[in-house]
Order: sequence, then C-alpha cells, then structure tokens
Amino acid sequence: MDVRVVVTATDLTIRSGNLDEVVNWRDVDAVEIGEFDGAVTLTTGDGWHVISGIPSNRVEEVGGIFEALRLQARYALPQRPARRQLGPGFYALALHLTSCVAVFAVLLLT
Repeated sequence: MDVRVVVTATDLTIRSGNLDEVVNWRDVDAVEIGEFDGAVTLTTGDGWHVISGIPSNRVEEVGGIFEALRLQARYALPQRPARRQLGPGFYALALHLTSCVAVFAVLLLT
C-alpha cells in the first residue's frame, strides 16, 4: 500500500489509499526516532502514528523537523496580521477632496 505524508506548519496529513488522516501538531505529545527500523513515531493522546519508509540516512533529519514543527505549533505565539497604516496617497486624496468641496462651496455662495 502506497502511503504519502504531507507536512505543513499546522498539521500532518497521512494519506493511504482512500483514507486521509489529519494530525494537528498541537495534538502530538512526542516524536520518537526509531534507531533500527528507520521510522518516526508520533505519539498523540489517542494513540500513535508510525511513519516508516524514510531513507536510513534521513531519519534523524525528518525526526528533527517533526519535533521543531511540534514545538513551534505548541509554544509559538499566534500570528496576527500587522495593523495597516494609512499611506501618503490616502492623505493626498483626502486633501484633494477637501479642497474640491471647499471650492464648490465658495462657488455656490458667490
């Protein structure tokens, strides 16, 4: 059976056949690197997920990346978009509209 693992900053998707299983990084309690079997085991509250088939020279690298993503999801501050500030174009447009209204008012009063 062909298994594909897709990793993002927020979750891990394990696709095998018709089954897609999504594991949120905040739900992962531990990442264990198998020394002999070339697998990385993710321990969650309701069980564990074994990801095997990783080349033996890259198991530690994959385990380190998974651990970094787990820690970042659990302890990092939530990302908020920066507050937008009004640029000089807004002020130029406001000045232009104000001057147009003032000229129109002067023309109406004369």
